[in-house]
Amino acid sequence: MKLSVEQVLALLVQKRHPQPEEIDRAAKRAGPAALVTAALDRALAPTTRQIAAALVSTVVHLGMTADQRARVTASWRSQADPLSSKALALLDILLSDGSAESLRLVSSLSAAQALAWLDHVRFSWHEVSGPRLEVYRQVVDACVDRAKAGDVPKPRPVAPAGMHRYYRVTATLQDAPQPTTRRFLLADDASWDDLHDAIQDASESWERDHMWAIYPRRGRRPLAASDDEGAEGARSQVALHVEAGQRQFVYVYDFGDNWRVAVTFASKAELRADDFHRILVSGKGAFPPEDCGGVGGMYRLMEKFRASGGDFEGEEYEEDWRWDPDDFDLEVAKAVFDLPRRGRR
Repeated sequence: MKLSVEQVLALLVQKRHPQPEEIDRAAKRAGPAALVTAALDRALAPTTRQIAAALVSTVVHLGMTADQRARVTASWRSQADPLSSKALALLDILLSDGSAESLRLVSSLSAAQALAWLDHVRFSWHEVSGPRLEVYRQVVDACVDRAKAGDVPKPRPVAPAGMHRYYRVTATLQDAPQPTTRRFLLADDASWDDLHDAIQDASESWERDHMWAIYPRRGRRPLAASDDEGAEGARSQVALHVEAGQRQFVYVYDFGDNWRVAVTFASKAELRADDFHRILVSGKGAFPPEDCGGVGGMYRLMEKFRASGGDFEGEEYEEDWRWDPDDFDLEVAKAVFDLPRRGRR
């Protein structure tokens, strides 16, 4: 039975991660040029939310013409969010193309884009072969260097007299047995270390006794870490990523208990008359005590508290943490959290 190019492509995409020989067989049936064109048409469609890995693999394995490369570049540059799944998939195509343009492109990337691509890319070495392989190796090395170099801080607009800029931040403990959230304002010149301090103080339970790291929401490489192993220093400004469109992160604390806090920044800084480095706005639920055994321990403590009716005097609490999962007092928390700009630790 004779199949159309779209039907051949559909069969290929079902594999998701097709092997080179599978791509070659599909190209023989549909014609290499026609298959690449069909793959690009689908990958660049306005309704495409996330490009299938098979489409990217097909284009990279079979190669592009100069016109096709220009078409992908134009679409990549037009993406509103340079760190979205689609933008990063288009970047996969361009950086894995093996052309001289792919190497030159790295110098135009922000450090956030380079790091996000390194975290996002899913290619195996066998998918790039021949002379293009050496260029691809150079692209990967250049992206690593670009991510480590960081970005030069952009001059921020001068705030009106008596006003200061803040990002609105939401920090939510993941997998908790009850909603556990803190919302606060953080000065727009805050560093990763400042964000770490803010989450620790907002928790009212944690005491900075363990190591920590901050990751992009979908990334595998930490942006900053307590052991300085992150791609950036802990004193690097968070705003460099927020302004580049990356607003969601994961804060990991205590690699034994493995607490994970989802952190979301508002897209734009807001102006306020308050001269604070940070301000707690609201919260819900109590963060767990140190060393209680992770999420499993948190569930056990909550069940024990509920079973006792909140009576900490019972025998079951003699050797346990006296933890109320619903205990949160905004005014008490603000007394510890709110920090004047001149009083930064």
